[in-house]
Formats: sequence, structure tokens, C-alpha cells
Amino acid sequence: MPDFTAEIFSGVAVLVSGYSLWQTTLRGPSLKVFIPPLIRYASPYSNSNFEVFEIPLTVTNEGARTGTAVSLELDVTNPHTGNTKQFYSAGLGPWNLGKVRGEGLVPFTPFSLPGRASHSETVLFYARENSRVTQVVEAPGLYTFALTLVTASRKALKPMTFEMNLAFMDGRAFTSAAGTLPLHHPEWQAVAS
Repeated sequence: MPDFTAEIFSGVAVLVSGYSLWQTTLRGPSLKVFIPPLIRYASPYSNSNFEVFEIPLTVTNEGARTGTAVSLELDVTNPHTGNTKQFYSAGLGPWNLGKVRGEGLVPFTPFSLPGRASHSETVLFYARENSRVTQVVEAPGLYTFALTLVTASRKALKPMTFEMNLAFMDGRAFTSAAGTLPLHHPEWQAVAS
């Protein structure tokens, strides 16, 4: 009776090598987004559709090949009115009133992530100018968010949905100090796609 032990071990070694090659070299990009439990909101102008969300986020690439994040899109829904408003990734860094006038605004640009890498940034989401919803955030309460990462292949990843709570609404906060109000996850937990 022939002994196939060497052939079995060789076959297992080939399978393990193939899997290793796939994981380290051939596996396509796999981008994921992580959001902390606290984001910020501003709406400094009354009777305007201008609103901005400041969202710190981390994008990771769990694949082996480079992936590119072309843009980020944000839909915010007020569950009390049913209104949804669209936002786009306009800038980077913390928000302040001067950035509305273009002072120190660093525009959002696409970024590439090599395999098994991550990139953290604070992204400013501005309301689209053609929005029919004047103010989506009107009062304290829970708001629903849907964040979509658009990749270089023009493929939009499945939207990441989460809720944030606005504990209080005070318009004076928009024109003083940081100029924003905090929104937090109801359970103070980070959100991942």
C-alpha cells in the first residue's frame, strides 16, 4: 500500500501558499469606515439652507491592493418631519465660521490607501446648494445618517447608517467659540461599516 503522506503535505502547502498569495497580493481593496461616538453640527445663518456636519472618521483598507476613496456622501434624515437632506464632502479639518468665507478651507480631495492601511481625517460635509430642505436639524432629538463612500471604480459602497442625538439646540453656539453643537451616538459607541 503506497504512502501518500508527502503528497498530502505538499497539497496542503500549495493551498496555504495560494491563500497567502491571495491575502497579501491579489485580494482587491476592501474599504471600511469608522466614526467616533461624537460629531459636530453648525448652522450659522438663519433663513438659509446652509448646514455643516464635522465628522472625524477613519477609512481602512482591509484588502491587499490599493483602494481610492473618491468622495463621501451624507444623507441626514429628521425622523420627526421625514425630511432628508443631502450633503457632500467639501473640506477637511475642524469647522469654524471663517471657513464659510473660504478662510483656511482645505478642500476634500480623493485619497488612496495601500493594502492594509488606514487614513484618519475630519471631514466637513456641506449641504448641497440645490437642496429643497432648508434646515434638516430643527430641534433636539435623534437624527438618522447614511454615509456612502464612493470608490475610484465609481462604485458606491453600501451606505453606513447610524443615529446621532442632538441634546440641545442653541443658535448662539454657531457664532461663538467653536461655532458648533455636539451630536453623540445614543449609546456613546463608535460606528463601523
